[in-house]
Amino acid sequence: MPKSFSEARAEGEERFPPEDRLYYLDFESDRSDPTLWINEDHSLIKTVLNSDSRQYDRKTQELIWNQMMTPAWTRLIMVAASEFDADSREWDYDWQAGVFHHVHDLLYDDSEPMEAAATLNEALSESSYEATRRIEDAVQILLEPAKYFNDHIESRRDA
Repeated sequence: MPKSFSEARAEGEERFPPEDRLYYLDFESDRSDPTLWINEDHSLIKTVLNSDSRQYDRKTQELIWNQMMTPAWTRLIMVAASEFDADSREWDYDWQAGVFHHVHDLLYDDSEPMEAAATLNEALSESSYEATRRIEDAVQILLEPAKYFNDHIESRRDA
């Protein structure tokens, strides 16, 4: 959702980061429904994200979204895995189950969402290196950043 971080902070909403940040994944407002805020203080980026006309703008738009979604997905996966209760086989919030519905088999082949969450929860406590590598790989498979960069580069060659 678009929002000016400088205006939000001026209005006393201290949870928003400084105005130089591009986005903010907000868990603080409502842990049951995290929100990805896009900072309107970046007028050029805002213009491209709101554009739907030219091929170049569309390709650039895809890169911007991919750049924001990579760390957002990474954080969503880490939070959902960390808060998964393996004993009761439950998450605190529906969004956490939704995250693992999308990434379970990207994290661990042929796994179910709860199984992947329990395994990743344990892996995070044992070896953050291995666990974060798995998360990084899963997010790259999910979002395909190389495809979007290559598409953007190709569109520039054609221009």
